[in-house]
Amino acid sequence: MASCILFHLLLQANATSIRQRPYHAEQNTTLVLDVISRGLLKSLSGLIYERTRGVLKVFLENVFRDAVTYTEHAKGKTDTAMDVVYALKRQGRNL
Repeated sequence: MASCILFHLLLQANATSIRQRPYHAEQNTTLVLDVISRGLLKSLSGLIYERTRGVLKVFLENVFRDAVTYTEHAKGKTDTAMDVVYALKRQGRNL
């Protein structure tokens, strides 16, 4: 149940700004800690960080792949917010 809550909170994080930043483990850890604090959890075991990173990475890869597909179909060069919304809707996660 806690993983479902964390996943839901990760959905609410600003995914577009995560995509534009280069990957740094300490920034990702900070993101995970921010999500945890929003979920009102006090602490997690060390293995949860790695698992959360993996879940977040797979989720974002799927969303961005679909968003890029929408952008390419529209012959655009920039992903718009609506492309991401449509990609989320396609995966059954409406905003």
